[in-house]
Amino acid sequence: MTGVFLFSAVVFLGPRFGLMPKQELNPLVEQLRYALWGAMAVAMVAALVLRSRVESARPEQQGTLLIIGWALGEMAALFGGAMYMAGGGSTLLSLGLMTFVFTLVLLPIPRPRR
Repeated sequence: MTGVFLFSAVVFLGPRFGLMPKQELNPLVEQLRYALWGAMAVAMVAALVLRSRVESARPEQQGTLLIIGWALGEMAALFGGAMYMAGGGSTLLSLGLMTFVFTLVLLPIPRPRR
């Protein structure tokens, strides 16, 4: 989780402090924007489906299902960051991060049982 937010901060602040050059809009980014929207939709739908499955799963299966959901949300956030680096604008980065936070809220870290 920290890695995604750290990567996003470096991607967002890098061009502002001269750490990396600001990219111009690439024509491929326009086409990949649809792939990002699809990745975000898959992550959100999977989080909704996995939430009900986690609640009814055995304790030893819950961890696996949670990691799958978190990985899909992380994929959307990293994809949004890569799109921002390619010149796609901060909206794509923000939407990817919101998708990641959405999956973390729907699939919280389970509390240890005593």
